[in-house]
Amino acid sequence: MNTPLDMRFADAAPAVSIVTAAYNASATLAETVESVLAQTDGDWEFVIVDDGSTDATLAIAERFASTDTRVRVISQANAGTAAARNAGVRASHAPWLVMLDSDDLLAPEFISRMSAFRVEHPGFDIYSANGELLLPNGRRMPLVPGAGQDRVHSVAVSEQLWESLVPGTSVARREVFERCGGYRAVYSEDYDFWLRALILGARQIQNPERLWLYRRQAGSKTRALVREAESILAILNDAREMPELTDEERAECDRSIAFAHARVNRRELEEALLDGKYAGARGAYVRARGAFPDRRKYSVGLALMMLSPRLYARVKARRMV
Repeated sequence: MNTPLDMRFADAAPAVSIVTAAYNASATLAETVESVLAQTDGDWEFVIVDDGSTDATLAIAERFASTDTRVRVISQANAGTAAARNAGVRASHAPWLVMLDSDDLLAPEFISRMSAFRVEHPGFDIYSANGELLLPNGRRMPLVPGAGQDRVHSVAVSEQLWESLVPGTSVARREVFERCGGYRAVYSEDYDFWLRALILGARQIQNPERLWLYRRQAGSKTRALVREAESILAILNDAREMPELTDEERAECDRSIAFAHARVNRRELEEALLDGKYAGARGAYVRARGAFPDRRKYSVGLALMMLSPRLYARVKARRMV
């Protein structure tokens, strides 16, 4: 005789806690919740934290919670993504945690395939999966294209110092969250959390299967280029002071900080171009050379910029869609 899920959860913690921080997410939250409900492995709990929304977010979350006791809702005054996630984790019970943004989607096999991947690769603290980028027109494309993404691999501190390579929608041991002290209230909270986790000794491994969807929306954080670049620079400066860094990692951090300074200048130029401000763009592009590690891409961009700053801006805008 099979024990109903609701009765089983009354006696034992679920295997996975999924936490979603939701702020004014009424346009996407229902689809996100439905992707969790569609999991082929039902051994989970879902904590939705309404972060002071002024739209129908709370009502949508409560509607789902009223029909499935695995879904629980917390409502709090607006405090930001980091605080909402921290509250959701504190209210959860499972040994494994998944942060799911209120506009992203899990493949139906996410939990089952990641559970199997953990069994196949024991001893790690963070289990990540490849994802796909879901564009506003419904088209999908690889979230992280390029060689090496089709194999099992791990992200080292030296790599994360240069680029956000650990997906936000990863499966992490609760101990990782506790050792990091939760998410910090910074703009790029995912990048900050995973970088600190790796520096503090967490071991990460990547499943090459594409098991989740990252929704790109107009007005998302990715449009705030300067703010993101300044946030990453601040995160790197904080990371440099962590005593757990090895001498080699600290030297790598110094190089990454120098690059991050140049990237702020590049993002200031690109944000100005996207806002239709073209004066002085050619000279600013040349001065931002240090923020282009790929010489070929810099040369292509330089050719576009010399031809027309407006053309460069149009190409940049299309790449952000």
